Amino acid sequence: MMQMSPMIRESGSPSTSPTAVNGVVLSPWVSWSPQEYLAGYYRFVEPDEIETIRFISQASRRLKVPANILVFGCGPTLHHVFPIAPYASEIHLADYLPGNLDQIRAWIEQRAPYHDWSAFVRYTLQCEGVAEPDHDDVSLREAMVRRKIT
Repeated sequence: MMQMSPMIRESGSPSTSPTAVNGVVLSPWVSWSPQEYLAGYYRFVEPDEIETIRFISQASRRLKVPANILVFGCGPTLHHVFPIAPYASEIHLADYLPGNLDQIRAWIEQRAPYHDWSAFVRYTLQCEGVAEPDHDDVSLREAMVRRKIT
C-alpha cells in the first residue's frame, strides 16, 4: 500500500512546483483562504462568468416553479445562485469545507468582512432584462437570495 504525506506550507501560496510521492503528484496547497480566493477571482465578472451567468439566467426560466435548488460544491461563491433565486422556493448550498460555508454565512448575515457580490447581481439583472440595475434593484435581489438560502 502506498503511503503519502501532504506537503506542508506555511501560507496559502502555492510552491513553485508540486511534489511527487511514488509517482503521485500532490497539491502544493495545504491551507485554503476563501477570502483570498474571492478577492483574487471574484472582484468583477470575468468573460467566462459572463457566459455562464447568461446561460444560467436563460436555463432557469425553464424550471418548474417553485423549485427547491441544491448547489453542491458551491465553494465560498454565490454568483450562480443569483440567476436561480427568482425561481426557487429554497436554495440549499453544500460544500465540504466549513470555511467556504462560513464565508457564505457572513454574506447572509452581512457580517464583515464579507464579499461584495453586487457586480454579479447587477449583471444577472441585466441578463433578465433590467437595462441599468440601480442600487435598489441589486439590494432587492440580494435580500431575496438571503431569504431563500436555508
